[in-house]
Amino acid sequence: GSQDPDLISEWSWVLGNTNDKGDISNAGAVLNGCNLYFFGDRTAINGDAQIGFWFFKGQVSPTGSGTTNSSFTGQHQLGDATVAIIGCGALGSAIAETLVRAGVGTIHLADRDYVELSNIQRQQLYTEEDAQEMLPKVVAAEKRLKSINSNVVLHTYLQNVDHTLIEYLATKVDVIMDATDNFETRQLINDASYKHNIPWIYGACVGSSGVIFPFRPKQTA
Repeated sequence: GSQDPDLISEWSWVLGNTNDKGDISNAGAVLNGCNLYFFGDRTAINGDAQIGFWFFKGQVSPTGSGTTNSSFTGQHQLGDATVAIIGCGALGSAIAETLVRAGVGTIHLADRDYVELSNIQRQQLYTEEDAQEMLPKVVAAEKRLKSINSNVVLHTYLQNVDHTLIEYLATKVDVIMDATDNFETRQLINDASYKHNIPWIYGACVGSSGVIFPFRPKQTA
């Protein structure tokens, strides 16, 4: 394999031989020991068919191709981002896991509830063991999310989401994700978002249906 010295230091472009059927075993061996790797562009160097991989040491989910640096900027922005998720039920679980796998750097989780067996069929972060131990959802979520991406920075709040907490979070994050189930909390989120000029995303789901709406203060709200 080889590396392109012109690429930014954190990223490496690795090439391995491949046959016409796309066998990448050799390239995969080159990357052995790296946290994660993704397919890049097929290319040809000196007439030999090769396939490339981008990989990033220490980050879970960066992707890229061999032709542009635009994906690097986007991934670094995700790594620098801070998100608050209000509610760790079914919707909050899905949001949190998706953001952690995407590589968001810092996440604040707020929920006052504890894991119950009735949660397991729809709240994907939790297990029967969590319910048996009566773990707070934020504690169980932190354990699971850290096992997915050990680099993510998590802040958890086992408390009622009131005006004081929302005001605090609004000064710490780039966006607030609504995963609540009541109008009162959403109103608090909206007020704090407007006051501190940060976006928030309304979310709700029932059965197999869901609704989302992004609010950008002074632009869409």
